[in-house]
Amino acid sequence: EEVQEVDEVQEGSGPSRDVAPPDARAVPALVHLVRKLQGILAAIERLPVQSCVGPHSLVGLDALKRPLRLQLQRAPGEDGLIELGGKVVKAEPLVTVQALEQFLLTLVEPKWHDLPRSKLQYVSALQRATQAHPLVLEHESDFDENGLLFFVGTDGCKADAWVNPARHNLVSVISSDGRTLPYGKLEDILSRDREPRNCHTKDRPNSWFSIDLGVSLIPTAYTLRHARGYGKSALRNWQLQVSKDGVEWVTIRVHEKDDTLADPGSTHTWTLAPPKDEQGWRHVRIMQVGPNGTGKHFLSLSGLELYGKVTGVFADQPGKMLLEVEAAARMEARRHVHRMVVGARVVRGHDWKWDNQDGGEGSVGVIQGEILDGWLHVKWGNGEANRYRMGAQDSYDVRLVDSRDAGTAEGSAVVMDELIEERVEALAGIQGGILSAAAGVEA
Repeated sequence: EEVQEVDEVQEGSGPSRDVAPPDARAVPALVHLVRKLQGILAAIERLPVQSCVGPHSLVGLDALKRPLRLQLQRAPGEDGLIELGGKVVKAEPLVTVQALEQFLLTLVEPKWHDLPRSKLQYVSALQRATQAHPLVLEHESDFDENGLLFFVGTDGCKADAWVNPARHNLVSVISSDGRTLPYGKLEDILSRDREPRNCHTKDRPNSWFSIDLGVSLIPTAYTLRHARGYGKSALRNWQLQVSKDGVEWVTIRVHEKDDTLADPGSTHTWTLAPPKDEQGWRHVRIMQVGPNGTGKHFLSLSGLELYGKVTGVFADQPGKMLLEVEAAARMEARRHVHRMVVGARVVRGHDWKWDNQDGGEGSVGVIQGEILDGWLHVKWGNGEANRYRMGAQDSYDVRLVDSRDAGTAEGSAVVMDELIEERVEALAGIQGGILSAAAGVEA
């Protein structure tokens, strides 16, 4: 507030960024400094607001700790709010009355998708489907009401309104970036909203989205919708793959320089001729194998539907195996936290999301300091150094080098030598101080 007052005294009413001084040379240097500080503080500020409708939130509403005047607007198809008043403040949107009503209603009367999987009507219906008498889902038009994801999201076409099945763990979506995307949420690739979402992976070769359907499907067609945000970034080179276990993949459709998808929100349906298999597949994956329309490698999607023959349903929760693997990896990481000491050698761990800061897969780094507030300082063989999560956000970015990493220690010896030199210099400085003090006592 004091910074804002200084700006207003120098520039008049209104935010300083909207009013340019007639002569920049007449503005005191202090005002320039204040503006810089204001921009930095505003950019890093994140107000502590918790919503009662989130998946891991607390019951009840937490108010803002101090009042702010914001002019907020939400663009069609977006969850985030845009501040139009000229301020740069990162803030979570407050809970709407409608969202609060929905939350309170779920406490009194659970929705159909909150029931155990065995109680869901679509699961019961698919349990009666067999290889001899499969459930047949045929395409009529893009994003019609005949697809599998619509069937799942309406509890077998019994519910009044469709819900995103990924949002309610009816299916499980994962990406080449893990569970966190640079833009959008994983569930957005299944969106049926009127406006497409801005959803894409990082700019990496071979980016992909994978879906655990929780059912066995012999696909005969599939529909995609291009996301919004980057108009010319639609898919051009990609493959549709299927898998029974999420490990071994079979490619059933290859697209090379396919420019069918164009503008944001554009859709198209392709027919499929998968290899003969009476059981079908549980997992599907969109694998980008070349640059998109802009020559980049981020994968943009905001809608997907599948058609074909459903031959059965699985009793276990979609994505359960992946969740168990992640939980086991984090438990293993917690067991070795006490060994994360200065000088220990580490490589990227299960939750690594920092691209090639470490110099690439298999690069070895050396711990430079103790764990502080769940963060650990590591220096890599390529000279880069940074802080990484070791318990913060329930994530573990690095792990100790073990027998699995034989042959990956290139560069770590250099880092160790530097660390040893630093310790020797520090000890020499301490020794010199002790000798000087002793000389003083003798004198």
